[in-house]
Amino acid sequence: MAREDFERLRRFLEEKDVAKRAAAPLKDGIIIEMRIGGDEGSYYVARESKKTFLREGACPKSPEISFTISPAAITRLLEFKSDDIGENGVEFFRIMTSDNPDEYIKAKLNIGFLGLTRIGVFGVLALGGKGVMMYLARHGLGSIKEIGRAISKLKGD
Repeated sequence: MAREDFERLRRFLEEKDVAKRAAAPLKDGIIIEMRIGGDEGSYYVARESKKTFLREGACPKSPEISFTISPAAITRLLEFKSDDIGENGVEFFRIMTSDNPDEYIKAKLNIGFLGLTRIGVFGVLALGGKGVMMYLARHGLGSIKEIGRAISKLKGD
C-alpha cells in the first residue's frame, strides 16, 4: 500500500491542475518533507523550474515545512471535485482541523513568519481568496498576531 499511497500523493501534487495552480507562488528551491501515515518511507516535495515534484528519499537539505498526511486524507484531496483553489484550500484546512483519526494532515514549520513570506506560502493563501481567509478567521487566525502565534506553535516554540 505504501507505493500506492506515494503514487496517489504524487499524482495529486504533480498532476491535479488545482494543486499545480495553488503551488505557483512557492519559490524554486524549497523543500517540504512529506510523511505518509503508516509508511516508513522518506519523501519530500521539491520546487524546481516553477514545478512541484514529489521525490523518494531523505530531504537533500533541511526542510522549510514538514507534513504528515494519512492515506485517507490523500484520497479525500484527490476525490475533491472542485477546481477552485479556495474551495480546495478550505478542504485542506478542514482535514487539518478535523478530529477524524483516519483523515489527517499534520504540519510542522521549521521557519518563521518571514521565512514563510520568503518562500511564497502567503501567496498560496492569497490565491485561496475570501473562502480560505474566512475559514482561517473562524478558527482563530483572523489577524497577523494570531497567525504569528499559530506559526510559533507549529514550530514548537
